[in-house]
Amino acid sequence: MASHFVDWLWRTIVAQCDRTASFLRRLLDSLRPTTVAKSVPPPHICPRTLKYRRTPGPWRRNLLPTLPDQAFVIPATIPYGEIYFRTKGNYVGQGATSFVDRLPSGDIIKYPKPNPYCPEKENTCRQQMRTEAEAYQRIGDNARVPRLISWDASACSLIIEYLENGNLQSYLDDHNETVTSEQRRLWMRHAAEALVAVHSADIIHCDVTPRNFMLNEALELHIADFAGSSVSGSPPTITTSARFQRPGWDWKPTQADDLFALGSVLYYIQTGHEPYPDITEEEVHDRFSAENFPEVSMLRCGSIIRRCWAGSWDDAQQIIDALAITEGS
Repeated sequence: MASHFVDWLWRTIVAQCDRTASFLRRLLDSLRPTTVAKSVPPPHICPRTLKYRRTPGPWRRNLLPTLPDQAFVIPATIPYGEIYFRTKGNYVGQGATSFVDRLPSGDIIKYPKPNPYCPEKENTCRQQMRTEAEAYQRIGDNARVPRLISWDASACSLIIEYLENGNLQSYLDDHNETVTSEQRRLWMRHAAEALVAVHSADIIHCDVTPRNFMLNEALELHIADFAGSSVSGSPPTITTSARFQRPGWDWKPTQADDLFALGSVLYYIQTGHEPYPDITEEEVHDRFSAENFPEVSMLRCGSIIRRCWAGSWDDAQQIIDALAITEGS
């Protein structure tokens, strides 16, 4: 009798331990990093951060036929939070919503970031590419805007001309000491001409900054990056930083917002640095809100910049006319 009881008790304890061990294994598994096959995410879960992994596309095989096949393989199982995608060309850069590559042809291709974990965010990226394409199509051929070569509506990718000298901000960071006064005057006029082209197409750029002006081989200025712009009254999806933002800005942008930002771009062109470079964005916001702008009286076009910040211009053409008078004086 006692032996039967001991045997029953032993079996009960073993069974309970087995159930406990099984529960603990499931618990530990739930705490381990999740892996997803072919980037298919667990339902309704978006990672807080994403890591994009570039995988060469067919273009790379054409350039390097001896490259091993393994270089083109996307893993069957991908760690949770990572996204593998095939490149279109050599890496140039990326933004919040898109990648920029240089094609073997030498042109630039811009295409939306994939996000299989969160289709809504991926759709937002694709919509911003549609907005950018519409902006280029509305503006058409213009000396102050990169030339649109093609638009692929199904892939939401656009191809534009390559501008050899990169963006104005990087160029001035590297060459500020050697840029002539004449070149700076040309850039100021080019920047204002670019806004005339943009506004004439019923577009508010919404992020007029030195990094969004590109330079070709002849150092001619072109305004670019319309992904977050307001087109024909559409809501923007981006706002600029405090040093280029008009006090009182809201999500209903007007030409006045771009003209204010242009003042800070002109300041950057003349000085080689942003307004108030040594203080925080919050402090800049407070100073601008109090109409406490940098001193510009010593600058050749200081009065034009001051009027941009004061909201005294009706349109960019007036700024072009004022610059012409200054150049002739």
